[in-house]
Amino acid sequence: MAEQCKLTIVGKFLRSRPQIEKIRSKFAEKISLKGTVKIGVFDFRTVFLDFTNEDDFNSVWFRRSIEIEGKVMWLEKWSPDFQLEEDSPIVPIWVLLLGLPCHCHTWNYVK
Repeated sequence: MAEQCKLTIVGKFLRSRPQIEKIRSKFAEKISLKGTVKIGVFDFRTVFLDFTNEDDFNSVWFRRSIEIEGKVMWLEKWSPDFQLEEDSPIVPIWVLLLGLPCHCHTWNYVK
């Protein structure tokens, strides 16, 4: 199962999610993909996004959230120990590095 779901993202809405047709259509409007994505319902606030292309998976995953119909869908990478009741322990932060030389302003140095 872990291999099957390695390109799966869990999308969680704070309260109830929009209708699945709206999620699919708005997702297709906002995100251009090289492969395909299957978006399925888990419960009243959770959906699964299954990608066929790793680049697509990464580009969506790095967004961390997507707004759909005025509601924010928070994105979490699926894992074998995924628990629906738990929120992701990963929190995005913003860091300002004053005086950082121009040649260091690349992702290679930030990683």
